[in-house]
Amino acid sequence: MARPFHWEEMKYILEKDSVDIMVRTPADDAAYLNWMKALKSRYTSINDFIKINVMGYSAIVDEKGIKTADKPKSKTDNLNFESEDVYYVIRRNDFPYWLEPNIEHFVLWTSEEFTREHAGKIVHEKFPESEVIYFSNTPDKKSVKGVCHYQIFVRPRTAIKLDEQKLKDLKSKNFQI
Repeated sequence: MARPFHWEEMKYILEKDSVDIMVRTPADDAAYLNWMKALKSRYTSINDFIKINVMGYSAIVDEKGIKTADKPKSKTDNLNFESEDVYYVIRRNDFPYWLEPNIEHFVLWTSEEFTREHAGKIVHEKFPESEVIYFSNTPDKKSVKGVCHYQIFVRPRTAIKLDEQKLKDLKSKNFQI
């Protein structure tokens, strides 16, 4: 039966490189599929949508009204710059995985490929009071292949004690993927 994922379960899923089993709620999944359908009628690709609406690119609009990303850094108010050409933005995921209520899902979008260590530094600076899990999907598992990004999961540190019992329960039930 489908249900929200909890913290220790997510860590286990990542350890086993099984992120493809993570799902959205049925309502969020339906909304995502409808959104993707609408996006395809307005943008050349999801990459162009992200570049224009998240990464600050200007857009070229064709005769049918379809937008294609053009020049980077046209709108910079929400971007964090490390240098003139290296920048990033962290945003709440519009269509998050189905998670327990105390877990939030964000995405770190980057202008170029960041190492895991570099992404971790940014994530921990952004969420210093929280416990975090972050990862970049392997290329075959990315739904957005043309813009570098990391998935970020955040929960309050106070939630750690709550999950110790859940971990014991998982182990006692021989949880397996």
